[in-house]
Amino acid sequence: MKRTVFENPRLAILIAIFCNLLWATPLPMIKIGYQLFAIGESVSSKLLFAGIRFFSSGVLLLVYHRLSSRTWATVHRQNYLLVLILALVQTTGQYFFAYLGVAHTTGAAATIFSSVSACYAVVLAHFFFKDDKLTVQKVVGSLVCVFGIFISTLGEGTIRFSFNGEGFLLLSQLCFAFGSIFSKKITRTDGPLAVTAINLTLGGLLLILIGLGGGGSLPVVSLSGILVLAYLVFVSAMAFTLWSQLLKYNPVGKISVFTFIIPIAGTLFSALVLGEDIMHVKYPISLALVTAGIYAIYWKQKKVARTSQLPS
Repeated sequence: MKRTVFENPRLAILIAIFCNLLWATPLPMIKIGYQLFAIGESVSSKLLFAGIRFFSSGVLLLVYHRLSSRTWATVHRQNYLLVLILALVQTTGQYFFAYLGVAHTTGAAATIFSSVSACYAVVLAHFFFKDDKLTVQKVVGSLVCVFGIFISTLGEGTIRFSFNGEGFLLLSQLCFAFGSIFSKKITRTDGPLAVTAINLTLGGLLLILIGLGGGGSLPVVSLSGILVLAYLVFVSAMAFTLWSQLLKYNPVGKISVFTFIIPIAGTLFSALVLGEDIMHVKYPISLALVTAGIYAIYWKQKKVARTSQLPS
């Protein structure tokens, strides 16, 4: 049986890196979107903005699925509940916390904290999948990465942390990690594209309803704002589709480790787009620690891979 590109170890790594480079860009763009749409401090409007983004991504994928396969996106009956949980956790839950958290921290900090999902995934995979057990290398690598992440939050000798800022971002990434577990289980029997399309559509619709129910609105609509929203829609559709394919054919811990790329690329992107100051010694130190942590986690898995093939 011919293997897909997602089963090729080297290509899987490249695709995982590409996904996380895409995911490094939305958080700063969300902050710009808040400004362009004049959303201000309205929680409901932020959730409406998030809902429009993900619902649009889901619809885009539903149309693409229809055109490419000439069938509508569906899943097996036994996966109905799992897909609903996936939508509630990975789309509604994750971005409920993400869109509120990003409003109370810097773009650089938001992207740095978003990589914590790799640590969550490494631990959760141990309990859900027999072929993805926790090892000493994974634990050490994760701890090194987490330490590097917190180094990047140092401000005048103290760690800046607020529950409605960084705390919400940690909860957001916990939702993402749980979503990865559900996604892998569902895509064992159903196509990743269909699962992703339904996930984003249902999760986005719920965010829209929550936002509208709370009186949310987009006070100012401009071409610049629409272009930012269109970019966010593209990132969601592309990255989540590729990610679900990777999870179908590879261990969760092996793939999720590459989310540690997000703080590196995201911090640089935040400096470029938002003009945030990253010329500080803490950033290269953080970068070095995160890179070392990634290597520590992957080194062990690569060693094991010599004696066992990736699951198909």
